Amino acid sequence: MRFGSIGLGRMGANIARSDVVVDGGNSHWEDSRRRHAEFAERRIRFLDMGTSGGVWGARHGACFMAGGDREAYALVAPLLVDLAYDERAVQFVGAPGTGHFVKLVHNAIEFGMVQASSCSSAPASRSTCRRRSTTGTTAR
Repeated sequence: MRFGSIGLGRMGANIARSDVVVDGGNSHWEDSRRRHAEFAERRIRFLDMGTSGGVWGARHGACFMAGGDREAYALVAPLLVDLAYDERAVQFVGAPGTGHFVKLVHNAIEFGMVQASSCSSAPASRSTCRRRSTTGTTAR
């Protein structure tokens, strides 16, 4: 079940003050900031955790980018290091929302690299990539 579909209301009965809630999905960073504020009102700590690695990461160790409460991060960091590729693959990146924002930037870079790679390896006659000519017009 997605975190966003549960919400604080339904989770409230199962969590207590000083608990740590970690959203390890690809939530929108602004939603993460809002959730952090909602949990903070009830004195529940919240971390937005960008998680990278996919299937390979699940088998060999993922990378984690945490945003939110630094004290909450300190509590879960040992667990994250155990799940991570190595200790360098676990980072506290800042204020609420930054874990998911850093993951957003990571995905943008990764997808850009995949697109660039596919453009450079496809034969020009079959490429769907567009490039600018020196005259400023779009060429195929």
